[in-house]
Amino acid sequence: MRTWRGERSTNPASAMQFSESALANLMRCQYDLDSLQGGRRVRQRLVDLVAGAVSCQFALYLTIEAGLAGGMMTSWPAGLALPPVTAELVRRHREAHPLVQQMERQRAIRAWQLVELDPVGRFFRDPLYQRCYGHLPARHQMAIRLASPDGALHAVALFREAPAFTDQERRGLELLWPSMVRYLRTAHRARRLPATAGFNGRLRESRGVVLLRDDAAVELCTEQARLWLRAYFPQSCPRHGMALPPPLADWVRQRLAVERIGRLTPLSVRDPLVQPGKDCYLSIDLVVDHAKGEHLLVLAEEALTAPPASMSALHLTPRECEVLSWVAQGKSNPVIAQILGTSGRTVQKHLEHVFQKLGVETRTAATLRAWQASQYAGLRHA
Repeated sequence: MRTWRGERSTNPASAMQFSESALANLMRCQYDLDSLQGGRRVRQRLVDLVAGAVSCQFALYLTIEAGLAGGMMTSWPAGLALPPVTAELVRRHREAHPLVQQMERQRAIRAWQLVELDPVGRFFRDPLYQRCYGHLPARHQMAIRLASPDGALHAVALFREAPAFTDQERRGLELLWPSMVRYLRTAHRARRLPATAGFNGRLRESRGVVLLRDDAAVELCTEQARLWLRAYFPQSCPRHGMALPPPLADWVRQRLAVERIGRLTPLSVRDPLVQPGKDCYLSIDLVVDHAKGEHLLVLAEEALTAPPASMSALHLTPRECEVLSWVAQGKSNPVIAQILGTSGRTVQKHLEHVFQKLGVETRTAATLRAWQASQYAGLRHA
């Protein structure tokens, strides 16, 4: 993965240098996570990959449900000797485990270490530690909270007896956060929309990533992201140096102004920016972290298609969904009429109703709304 660094970068965390082997492990994990499309054993596959990227003796994917309903622990290696997750065990973790307490209080995209929250080691004397971790190599612990669609606390935790986790390893876990979250969201959509999981809207393997400061200035940009930005913003993307195209920079500043850590924002605000091309579109997601003053743009290119079954959230009739789906695939009104066995005039009337219901005026705008429904219908009730 080739990268570009801004000339005026002053953030030491973003300028951290990784060893060749550490960078290779992180890149391999990111590639594998971005390649996964859901399926079974989602938590197990995720924790297996992360444990292979950041050195540890064992790892957990931890889920703590809202209230005292219980939770789940998925381990690497599989079959690790762990106590059953009960409501009482969840309550004790919330009362006594510094990492769990910190992740429930602070939603920043940050990896926390046990030693920084409990420097004198009080937790090692707590009965909870002896019960759950005393027989395991768990003196050094590091965890990061994941964005989740169900309101529960989802986290990946890494453990080893020695040595302590380094700042480089902590930073590496944080850099994997966007890929982990995208994998969980992809798997969640696939479960909610099984009929459309294989449709031509699958995420592609390649990704572009841009690291930004609070003022939307670029700190780091992968080569793939640079190529896509120049291709999809040909009139406004700077030809020399690296900066966001003005329309994208304005969108980023607007998002940063309304989205704060811990505050729920409307789905329309969280939706990605969609930049249409001829046969594809560029999807641009923003991952906000006000705590560190660093934010990630995650770019992906996909085909402009959308299945009718995914458009229930648009409140269209079944026939209107069919018409919009064919429009999203680039079909003209006469061709759609032939496919549906009706007249071109009827197709036009359906399309007028679609425009009115969606509040759009062009076929391109309607196509983009169809894509958004296709990609994010699985998250609307999250």
